[in-house]
Amino acid sequence: ECNALDSIDWLSNDVSTGRLDPGEMTSLTLVIDSTGLELGTHAANLCIFSAAAGTPVQSININLSVKASSIFEDSFELTEDPTNN
Repeated sequence: ECNALDSIDWLSNDVSTGRLDPGEMTSLTLVIDSTGLELGTHAANLCIFSAAAGTPVQSININLSVKASSIFEDSFELTEDPTNN
């Protein structure tokens, strides 16, 4: 099953449609934005459609793991003034 790119709110790209002649290649840039996402794993199945008879659909599984920042996870407390000699 394919997800439409516009239905994946944390994923965007620089090209939404295009056409390549046989033998041509191009690059596609995907941008992942985890802003506002719940902690945990977010998955999508992005599909590229082709006119090639043998492989009309290329599926790209995308998994994003959002984890808590650990730098101040339990709190932060300054116990000693580092400028005090």
